[in-house]
Amino acid sequence: MPHWRFQLLHQHLHPFNRTKFDKSAPLLKVFQATDEWSEHIQTVSAQILLPGSHLAVDECMIRYTGRSNETTLVKGKPDPLRFKIWVIAQQGFFIRRLWHIKAAKYGAVGVELPPPTSSTRGRATTARKMPAIEDKPIALNSAESVVVALENMLPKATYHMFVDNLFSSSDLFRCLRKHGHGATGTA
Repeated sequence: MPHWRFQLLHQHLHPFNRTKFDKSAPLLKVFQATDEWSEHIQTVSAQILLPGSHLAVDECMIRYTGRSNETTLVKGKPDPLRFKIWVIAQQGFFIRRLWHIKAAKYGAVGVELPPPTSSTRGRATTARKMPAIEDKPIALNSAESVVVALENMLPKATYHMFVDNLFSSSDLFRCLRKHGHGATGTA
């Protein structure tokens, strides 16, 4: 198809409404254009597929040939400049996903980190009662909190998460165990 023909067709066909972009939304304009379709696909997929107990969490790169400030550069990849998403998958099927936002405080849309716990130096005094370890929130970094956020998007069940070395840490494994899930990670 020649370029002029594509432009002629494209001016009348839009998979999204350009006038409904919300500038105050946490989701950027480039992601708002596809988010309605993406949410619909995820909702229908969740109704059709009941996830099993063994799931994988990883980052994925989506090919994009246009111009955008939201593309992520990952060195060492064959095509290093792409959109990044965080996914939870089973047997190659993406169950849920989160957009990666480069400028975001936590790296992904909808991910909130727990407040950092302050540690005291030295020996604890006996006059002060120390809280139980299970009561304290576990501080996770931005990549680890993506795993918990994706797990919270799934139906309530017991899962075993497989993660790579980007996510693997004792804090994440403790947090998942606290939620009743298992985890296996690479070193």
